[in-house]
Amino acid sequence: MRPSSSVVWGTRPFQPPGAPGKVVRIALAIEIALGAAAAVFVFAQATRDVTFAFAGFDPDHPRFVWPFAFSPGPLGVGIWLLSGFSLLTEISWLIWQHRAQSNVWALPSQRRPEFSPGWVVGWWFVPFANLVMPVLTIREAAQRSAEAAGARSSTGLLVGWWSSWVISMIGSTVGGLLIFGVVATRFSAAVDSDTGAIAPFEVPMRDIRVGLLVLGIAYVVRAVAAGLAWNVVTGIERDQTAIGDTGPPIPARPDLDAADRAVIG
Repeated sequence: MRPSSSVVWGTRPFQPPGAPGKVVRIALAIEIALGAAAAVFVFAQATRDVTFAFAGFDPDHPRFVWPFAFSPGPLGVGIWLLSGFSLLTEISWLIWQHRAQSNVWALPSQRRPEFSPGWVVGWWFVPFANLVMPVLTIREAAQRSAEAAGARSSTGLLVGWWSSWVISMIGSTVGGLLIFGVVATRFSAAVDSDTGAIAPFEVPMRDIRVGLLVLGIAYVVRAVAAGLAWNVVTGIERDQTAIGDTGPPIPARPDLDAADRAVIG
């Protein structure tokens, strides 16, 4: 059967996959393209022999300071835009995962789900635990959905997705800190503590090249992680769509004999 909006099988209403899944898959597809483009751009910048300049600031003649001035030129614009879009992707992911986990609770089963829909979102915001718990919550959604749909879930896909995601986050952090450290040192030396004025200063490419290369590698891994995440979402959506079309199988009841099960089923 195909429920028009929702149908109760377990402890919560089952909601057929809809807009949240489509939105997060589109966002992830864009993330793949942006990650690959960002990597190409960063690597290209790292091979150039240029110097990035900051024009300085005089408090006696205040003027608008371009918000990307602390990241070199178009490189800074690209980094800020990618970061901004990633925030939208993360929000759409959380909305989708909440619905997917709610559907896990809707499936009839003799095993109570381990994670609530609220906590599959909450674990992403718990320091250190968010390095492990989110993939465990997704694993439960993938396995329970596959079981109810009579399909198989791929543990290898989940491991590959989460490993590449964590590596990309670590790489982005390290690369960003290496670049920021150089710029911050130059910036600190240019500040006049008495007047608040900031003298013009320059940052040679050779001083931030290592940070850029680390950042570029992180963007490549990030694009890979987005591609694997797309497959994870697609698999769960496929299984939950199949469940919505046909309904989950009635779980076995060991306390009933074969004749009773035949009557029920």
